[in-house]
This record gives sequence, C-alpha cells and structure tokens, in this order.
Amino acid sequence: MNSSADIVFDSALKKYKPPIEPRYVLLFSGHMIDAPGRKEARFPPEKEREAAEAIAIKLDELKTGEKDLALCGGACGGDLLFAEACDFVSDASNWSNASELIPSLFAKLLNSFP
Repeated sequence: MNSSADIVFDSALKKYKPPIEPRYVLLFSGHMIDAPGRKEARFPPEKEREAAEAIAIKLDELKTGEKDLALCGGACGGDLLFAEACDFVSDASNWSNASELIPSLFAKLLNSFP
C-alpha cells in the first residue's frame, strides 16, 4: 500500500520530465547527531565513523555513481554523512545538475497539493 506522500510524489514526477534520467534515485533520511547531554542516546557522536562506513558500504554494494541522483535533507548527522559519501563516489559536477533539478521538482510537488 502506498502512502499519501508516495502517491503525491509519483504524481508530481509524472508531470515533470527532469533534464536527467538517473539510473537510481537514492533518498536518505537519517538522525541528527545527539546534542550534548541528551538523556537517551539515538546517534551518539562516537558512532559517526561507524555510520559513515555503513553508508559507504551500502553505496558501494549498490554500485552507485555519476548516473544516480541522491537526495537528502542536509541535517547534521546522517544526512551529511550520506551527502559526503555520495560526493566521494560521484563527479562533483553532478551536484550542480541536482541543485537545478531539486527546487523545480519540489515546487511542482508542493503545487500538486489541493
């Protein structure tokens, strides 16, 4: 069963033909690194290297590269680790293409709401 977000996102994609046709579209949403003094650990700073390695291993398993589009929110923590790992496996020039595509895609997505 698709969520409402899936349906809206798919609908917006059908209305918009991007200037690129990625092999994979990778969407990452992670946790922020815990603030000092957080009572319950979720993503303690000492786990940053382990998380970065796990992300890099998964990207390697998927054989990601320049023909793929990677999206993330950019919050400190998992999102930035993912962006850094994608930058490592991809030509940095692709970031400019993605930065032109993303605002247009999300504007269309937001305009699809009644």
